[in-house]
Amino acid sequence: MVNGSAQHHTLYQASPAPPQNDEDVIPFSVQPGVQYILETFNLTNGADTLLTLTDTNGTPLTGLQNDNRNGRNSQSCGADPFTGESNCPDNDQTALSSSITWTAGSTATLQAHVRRSPNAPPSAGLFGSYDIRLKSP
Repeated sequence: MVNGSAQHHTLYQASPAPPQNDEDVIPFSVQPGVQYILETFNLTNGADTLLTLTDTNGTPLTGLQNDNRNGRNSQSCGADPFTGESNCPDNDQTALSSSITWTAGSTATLQAHVRRSPNAPPSAGLFGSYDIRLKSP
């Protein structure tokens, strides 16, 4: 992944495996002392991303995981029993996309792992596509 350039990816379900079993792994390099933002955006078809950073061995980097930009878990939303209206969040960039901001401590090759969020609200789709980019402000 080149700094600032978007890559397009798709989440899908290979039946009978659940959709969260599809995981995209995207390697990228970082330099020490540089602040980075890794984000998913342009989500389509109800995609809901869970973003995790790991080293090249697949070991998660502590504290570098994000489910929803707004920080809310909307898994238990649904229809209001009295009105029938949905109380789920909008399927928008804030509720369903992911973003991680951090400063690299050393030169490294890291991996972004993107999969369907296990906390996806019922209003989100099982599949969908997204763009991902790494940028330094």
